[in-house]
Amino acid sequence: MHELLANKLAALSIAIDDRMDAGALRSRSAAAALQTLRYWGPLTATELARILGVSQPTMVRVVGGLISQRLAKRRGKQARSVAIELTAAGRGEAGRLQRARLAGVAKLLRAHDAEQARSFEVSMDLLLSAVTDGRAAARRICRFCAHDICDGPACPVGARATALEGEFQEKPRGDIRA
Repeated sequence: MHELLANKLAALSIAIDDRMDAGALRSRSAAAALQTLRYWGPLTATELARILGVSQPTMVRVVGGLISQRLAKRRGKQARSVAIELTAAGRGEAGRLQRARLAGVAKLLRAHDAEQARSFEVSMDLLLSAVTDGRAAARRICRFCAHDICDGPACPVGARATALEGEFQEKPRGDIRA
């Protein structure tokens, strides 16, 4: 029924993905780690790996690269539970990548007039809410997001994750339904 629309949306996702990569001079995992640490850090490599959906060895290599480039540093001395935080240079690079990402995607949105943009935003909110099945998914979906722009009720992903948490907490203890 929606095959043509699905195909077009898939093509658009590739175009958006290409625009997001345009400003990145590093791997997507490194860019995502920078953005995640910018808004949610400091975090351990294990926490970063879980949020970004990559393996622990991959995240250790990514973090090692960020540290060697002086974009991040270790906080503390315990090997397994050391938190990683951004340096001033890392915060600057995260900001640069974020601006490049938003500028690249904003060019695509210029195809809409004001009314079309609002309608598209409503559709995007519905789709983003539909793909959010919990807090972990929300963090993964929003790993490149500018959380200072899209936060609280303005964020359909975070709002859906919060609603799901509320639904889960409101169920009686003996209730085993999903």
